[in-house]
Amino acid sequence: MLARRLFERRLRDVTPPMALFNLVLLGAVFATGIAVLTTADYVDGMTKLLGALATGDTAALTPGVVAAHAAVTLVFLAYLPFTPMMHFVAKYFTYHDVRWNDEPLVRGGSMEREVERLLRQPVSWAGPHLHADGKKTWVDIATEEVGK
Repeated sequence: MLARRLFERRLRDVTPPMALFNLVLLGAVFATGIAVLTTADYVDGMTKLLGALATGDTAALTPGVVAAHAAVTLVFLAYLPFTPMMHFVAKYFTYHDVRWNDEPLVRGGSMEREVERLLRQPVSWAGPHLHADGKKTWVDIATEEVGK
């Protein structure tokens, strides 16, 4: 992906620098992870590293590829919420949960109370077809006569 974005002209022209940095950082996470799996005892190395972090004993720190992988992964996780890559989490809550949640609306249930609360909110959206003035609620707008 990185090579295509760097060397294909039509992709290079529309690729922002942040996207390249994201791919490099993600590649570093995978590269160090593969290096750990092929050259080190991952479980032992991570156990020592977490123990050193928990106790503050720097003598027990794991040198080498395990520490590098842990550091790159932590940098990636700290950086992730500030990137467009966050869509994989946000999409679940803004699409999949809404689209596939088939929980019925039960009279007197928590979902009915939530819907009623949301419908009572004032509409601040200034779309001319809504005639919203900041005081009308969604119920007011949905139940008013057309053309009024």
